[in-house]
Amino acid sequence: GNIGRRRRRRGFLRELCLFFDPTPTPLRCRPLTRSRRFLHQVTLLPKVGSASFELTDEEQAACLRVENAYDAAAWEKELTEEGTKGYVNRRRKANEAKDRYQSSSGLSRREMKDRSLRYSEADLGFVACLLRAAEPSPGDVLYDLGSGAGRSTLACAAVFPQFSKVIGIEFLAGLTKLANGYKGKVRGRKAAVEFRTGDVAAADLSGAGCVFVGPASYMSDVDLGAALNTLPSGATVMTIDKRLGGGFGLVTEVEDPSGDLVLNTGYVYRKQ
Repeated sequence: GNIGRRRRRRGFLRELCLFFDPTPTPLRCRPLTRSRRFLHQVTLLPKVGSASFELTDEEQAACLRVENAYDAAAWEKELTEEGTKGYVNRRRKANEAKDRYQSSSGLSRREMKDRSLRYSEADLGFVACLLRAAEPSPGDVLYDLGSGAGRSTLACAAVFPQFSKVIGIEFLAGLTKLANGYKGKVRGRKAAVEFRTGDVAAADLSGAGCVFVGPASYMSDVDLGAALNTLPSGATVMTIDKRLGGGFGLVTEVEDPSGDLVLNTGYVYRKQ
């Protein structure tokens, strides 16, 4: 179809460019402007995972430690059209945990849809770039809302070990158990990590200095808004494909070039 032809044409042009100039040109995230002035910019180059980011040596090493903990076996590292086999396996376990929760709670599929549409994992290079843009302070507590199997939570703890604690909140107990299993597999320096099973809407974030919210499908706007309302003034919120409304000032945005047709955007906000 038209999409297939566009992909083939894009691939041919990319190969043609590399033939004449094999050195890849750095991609740059679309700068956010205020009165046409740059607020922040991150240079992007091929590095970690499915996307392309320029990372420091420390950030790169931290991301790889977490990636190697989650996809440790050779078969887990094998790639499929949907991602690594390790990711596909974790997504299967997430769906099983959701089905068990639905059966035990009596919630309808429509009610479950409000809580979790799909299991997804953010590229760890993307998480590292968002953290750098957020500029957390040593001693801050970070909350990961909708922490899933804990991959982004542990990445935050490894990339910025100066957090006093990183707390992941996930409403599916099966995923909390899975996350705790991975926690001990991430070697090297990292901040203290705690995984909790609970409702994000009921979370008390009054002690948070920083919040990470992964793919927007993890929770409803109502649940997220209820939690973020408890944040203290000055706290930083990092989101992926999720814009926040009143009461939050946009600091910067970071683009994720993780595919020909898919482009995610990360946002960094500050609670006013």
